[in-house]
Amino acid sequence: MRDGGGEVAIFDSAGKDAELFHYAADGAPDSVSSRFLARTRMWFDSVWSTLGTEAADG
Repeated sequence: MRDGGGEVAIFDSAGKDAELFHYAADGAPDSVSSRFLARTRMWFDSVWSTLGTEAADG
């Protein structure tokens, strides 16, 4: 671990009890699965760019 094994404060944006979903990219851009995955990726990228920081070397 980069933190030396100590506690690390995190922001759990989805909640530890968030349900997983079963969707797969099926090659059809207008299918329910593809649209759901595209929106989910947009949400993830938004959260990541807002909260993500680069790890310090060392």
